[in-house]
Formats: sequence, structure tokens, C-alpha cells
Amino acid sequence: MKVLLILFLNCFSLLVQNIERDINEALSTGDVKLLSQHFTSSIKLSLHREEQVANKSKAEWIIADYLKDNKFSDLKKTSRLEDGNSNFIIYEAKIQRKEIRILIKLVNLKNTNYISEIIIE
Repeated sequence: MKVLLILFLNCFSLLVQNIERDINEALSTGDVKLLSQHFTSSIKLSLHREEQVANKSKAEWIIADYLKDNKFSDLKKTSRLEDGNSNFIIYEAKIQRKEIRILIKLVNLKNTNYISEIIIE
């Protein structure tokens, strides 16, 4: 039983690491297609306190439009928090010489992690 639990936790950790790698690459390069592959069917977006819930394709369009005007520089992951069935990844970056924080909420649905919320402030 203990071995199965350890195996499960290791597999879960690998799933989180894979999505984190994709998120890092997507934010660094502006590859919204890579990022949107991990969106839930609807996603909550908050871009500098303008909040909305959008379906996957509209969220992809909104993020692409935002990144076209706001390139991230000095992107670095500052922390990762776990809260039950959710994980939060927090990044710091700069846009136009202004420091911002990016919070990405991951949820685990059917043993797969998805992005359910993105907050940029």
C-alpha cells in the first residue's frame, strides 16, 4: 500500500512538472497555443484587475492579444503552492519596465492538470 501511494505521488509530481515546463516555455516565448492546450473548458482571467470568464478559445485570443502588447522579460517562478485538489504557480516578470506578478491556478481533473485561472497584476 505504501509503495502504491509513493508511486501515485511520483506520477502526480511528474504531471505537475510537465505542465509547469510548458507554462514556463509558453510565457517565456509568448506561445499561447502551448499554454491553451492546458486550459479547462472555461477559464477565469484577471488582467490588471479586469476579470472575466471565457471559454478556451476566447481565453486563448485574449491572452494572445495581451502578450502581443506586453512581452514578459525577467520571467521567474517564485513559488508553487498546493491546496487540496489545486496548485498555484506564482511568477514574477517585467513588462515595459514595470514589475508584475502572474498567478496560475492548476486543477486536477481525471488525473490531468489543467489551468483554470490566470491572474496578472
